[in-house]
Amino acid sequence: MVRLAVRDGAPLVKGKSADALVVLIFGVVFDRYAVPLLPVWVRRFAPALKVGAVAGLEMLYRAVVEKR
Repeated sequence: MVRLAVRDGAPLVKGKSADALVVLIFGVVFDRYAVPLLPVWVRRFAPALKVGAVAGLEMLYRAVVEKR
C-alpha cells in the first residue's frame, strides 16, 4: 500500500518537502483501512476526521522533529 502511495504521490510533491508525501500516504492509508472500520453513521464525517488527523500529525511533526 505504501509503495503504491509513493508511486502515485511522488510526482505530486516534486519540489516540496517530504511531509507532503507523508500526508498523501496517510490519506491513502486512512481511506483504505480506517474508513471501513468506522460506524456507518460516522463515515460521512471521514473527510473532516482525516483533515483533523493530518493537522494533528503536522503539529506533532513540528513539535518533535523540527525542534531538533
